[in-house]
Amino acid sequence: MKKLLTVLLAALTISTAVFAQGVREGQIVNLDDKQTTITVYSTNDMHGRMDPSISGPYDGAMGLSKIAGVKANTENALLIDAGDATHGTPFAILSDGLNVVDMMNATGYDFMAIGNHEFDYGQPELEAIVNAADFPIASANIKDASGAYPFDKTLIKSFDGVRVGMFALTTEDTPATAMPSHVKGYTFSHIIDIAKKKVTELKAQGCDVIICIGHLGVAESGAGTTSIELIKAVDGIDLFIDGHSHTAVDEMIGDTLLMQSKSYDKYLGKTTITLKGDKVVSLAGELLDVDTIDAMKLSDKATSKRAAVQHEFDELAADFDVTLDETVGKVGLDLSAARAPGVRTQPMNIGYLVAEAYRIALDADISIANGGDIRADIPMGDVTYKEIITTLPFFNALETKLLTPALLKEVLENGVSKIMLKDDGTIDYDNSANGRFPQVAGFSFKYDATKPIGSRVVSVTLDGESSPLDLTNTTRQLRFAGSEYVMTGGDEYTMLADLPIEKLFGYTAEQALIEYLQGKDITQSFFDAHNAATRSVRVK
Repeated sequence: MKKLLTVLLAALTISTAVFAQGVREGQIVNLDDKQTTITVYSTNDMHGRMDPSISGPYDGAMGLSKIAGVKANTENALLIDAGDATHGTPFAILSDGLNVVDMMNATGYDFMAIGNHEFDYGQPELEAIVNAADFPIASANIKDASGAYPFDKTLIKSFDGVRVGMFALTTEDTPATAMPSHVKGYTFSHIIDIAKKKVTELKAQGCDVIICIGHLGVAESGAGTTSIELIKAVDGIDLFIDGHSHTAVDEMIGDTLLMQSKSYDKYLGKTTITLKGDKVVSLAGELLDVDTIDAMKLSDKATSKRAAVQHEFDELAADFDVTLDETVGKVGLDLSAARAPGVRTQPMNIGYLVAEAYRIALDADISIANGGDIRADIPMGDVTYKEIITTLPFFNALETKLLTPALLKEVLENGVSKIMLKDDGTIDYDNSANGRFPQVAGFSFKYDATKPIGSRVVSVTLDGESSPLDLTNTTRQLRFAGSEYVMTGGDEYTMLADLPIEKLFGYTAEQALIEYLQGKDITQSFFDAHNAATRSVRVK
């Protein structure tokens, strides 16, 4: 009889719960227990896309005013971000991220994880961002030089007597993916032990639901713990809201629902958590696109909230219109900054254009622009200042150092070290995309991805020379141009970090590109003449 009752109750639980990916099974629930539904909305990797008007033409950003309306239209709702929100568009950059925080405050965010790009402005600026927020911007695994954890904040919210506890984590890969000088003094502790500790602490405080917000990602790059690895290693997390890898994920892993909403607020994550008493009986995840949100019937309260957030954005954005709309050049074709296949896996026209701008501005022999620095397409036609600093949003200073051919080989080996192949010999784009991939000018090179990492570069040939360089040569000096990020060891270009700076120029990356565009006819024939599409060639 007891077994029959368990089956009937489980069936009733499943039949009354709305879900997309899975329901926890085998739990006995008391029909007298009150049912509570909590809705968690989530974003990640917005990179300053607060409104469609300031997003790239292909981003598909829905904007925070619509997200604000959805939250205000929902009872028992949370709104959470998994990091990399405050950098990436002129709207964000020209205020050191504070405009983004103002918009997130107006929208009604409850909690945010620190992403690696929250460090892009520097440590004082990150502190200003954290202090300006009306909600916790947190990470439990960032330790400062004194041994303290300055961003270790948790949040507990109660809904109808149900306590929801939240904590945040930041990828251990941050030292390699942020400006080295901006993370100096911080260490990013191994997150699994810390996650276990935070779960224990929140449960001891009576939390019925545990949410981990982690800027970790699902890509197995070997540089940091992935969200999937952490979920499998840590018990007690009900919902994991992820970021960093710019992927769309809605998946049950054991008893944990993993959610990631791609990037640029193209989707709004929605998780419905259903409890009987204090027991979670279902977790339902879905990704809402802008068409779905536009079709929602909003209450008067939600409509008013949406209008108020839109007004907030319009007022903030108005101050930048004149400067940002200034035309600084022209291109005769669309230049794609797609990630993969794209600037993080292979030579691209836009990559050559940026690297060549660096080389010419600094009067160098050769140059590299790491693929991760190139963040947005440049569409055909007049190019505005806004488009330039959306494409190159980091305002990195440029500098030159002297490299031998042998050291150049080391640099390039790092650049292609994350390229992975499928069984059929083609590039595994999902797992190969990495910001270190080198977009180059002044030379071309060939590599063999079937070879061990560190032994892949086959040849390097300078423009204008018929024979490849001797890659064992440790005496010839080549003037090499690059951004401060790469030159100080970012993206694990550590072999460059201790080299003396030959010259630190007044140029920043976006200034070099603007100057390079002046008076030039940037068409397909320009790139064909420079063999831009074959600057790096995979020979096997």
